Amino acid sequence: MWLPHAGRGAGRANPLRRQAKRNILMLMGLLSWAGCASLQLPVARRGNDSPVADSSTLTTRRAKLLLQAAQSSDRQGKIDQAIRLYEQAQAVDAQADAVTHRLAMLYDQQGDDVRAQDAYERAVARNPQDPDLHNDMGMYHRRRGQFKEAEACFLQALQLQPTHARARNNLGIVLAMQGRLSESLAAFSQVSGAAVAHYNLSAILLQQGQTDLARHHLHRSLQEDPSLVQAATLLAQLDDPPFENAAASEHSSTSLPGTNPHHSTCSIHRSGESSPPLSPSTVSCQPNRPPRR
Repeated sequence: MWLPHAGRGAGRANPLRRQAKRNILMLMGLLSWAGCASLQLPVARRGNDSPVADSSTLTTRRAKLLLQAAQSSDRQGKIDQAIRLYEQAQAVDAQADAVTHRLAMLYDQQGDDVRAQDAYERAVARNPQDPDLHNDMGMYHRRRGQFKEAEACFLQALQLQPTHARARNNLGIVLAMQGRLSESLAAFSQVSGAAVAHYNLSAILLQQGQTDLARHHLHRSLQEDPSLVQAATLLAQLDDPPFENAAASEHSSTSLPGTNPHHSTCSIHRSGESSPPLSPSTVSCQPNRPPRR
C-alpha cells in the first residue's frame, strides 16, 4: 500500500529519535556512576600503591594467632605445647615482651634453669618498669635458694610499686630464710597485720626445724589475735609429742623451702583466708597470691 509523504517524514524523524536515545543513555550512565561511587571495586595496582597487606601487617597477624594458640594450650596445662607455640610467636615477633616473660615462667616451671634465667634477663632488659616481672624473677631465684638475688628482685618490684603485696610477702620469706627475723616480721606485718605476720614467720621457722622459736611466734600471734584459728591449731599440734618427732624427721630428710625448685612447701596465711589444720608435711612458705580483703 502506498501512503503519501510517509517516507519523507519518517526519514526526517529517525535521526532525531536516534540522537534522543543516545542522549538518554549517556545521561543514565552519568547518573549511574554518580550514584555508585562508593561501590567502586578495588583496582589492582603495582609497586608501593598495592592495597595488599604489607609484610609487617602479616607478621603481626601471624604472631597474634600463634600467641592465641599458645595461651589456649597454656590454660589447658599443655606446657610443652605452649612453650613451643610461644617460641614460634617470639620468633615471628621479637618485640613481644609478654611472650618472653611467660616463657621464662614456663621454663622455670619445667626446671630449665638456663633458659629461664636467659628469658628473665631478656624480659627485664626490654621492660625494666614491670613490677610483676621483677617479682617473678625473684621467685625464680628464691626457688633455687639464691636469697640475696631474690631479695634484690623483690625490692626492685616494691620500688616500682610499693603496694605490691606478693612482692612484700615474698620479701618477708627470703629475709626470714637469711635469719633476718625482725625485718621479715615487718614485711609480713605490712601485708597482713601483726598476728598473721607472727604466724607466717612461725611456719618458716618450723620448716627450718626451729620449733621453740616457732612456738614463741605462735604465742605472739595469738596474743595479737586470739581468734586466729590457724595459729591455735598449729600450736596445739606443736604441743603434741608425735608432732615433735615428725617435725624432727621432716627437717632431717628435706631441704628448706626455696632451695629446690620442685620442693612441695607450706602455706603462708593470708588475711581473711581460712585453711584446714596444718601438719608438718603441709607447712610451706610460698604465698603466690595477694592477700584477700
